Amino acid sequence: MYRQAITLTEQYDNVRVVHNRIGTIWGGSSLLQMLLQTMREALDMTDWHWDFYLNLSESDYPVK
Repeated sequence: MYRQAITLTEQYDNVRVVHNRIGTIWGGSSLLQMLLQTMREALDMTDWHWDFYLNLSESDYPVK
């Protein structure tokens, strides 16, 4: 899935994928670690201006 997400970054200019991957456990401290790390990567991006950080999970996406 990660490799497929990387191919999306090649097709679309407004899609970004973080480079560091962390195995998370729902409700565990690793989830907070991952969120903080991805926010740091987003803040460090100098070639992309953004206004919001949205944390979406699979339950946030509509089902057909």
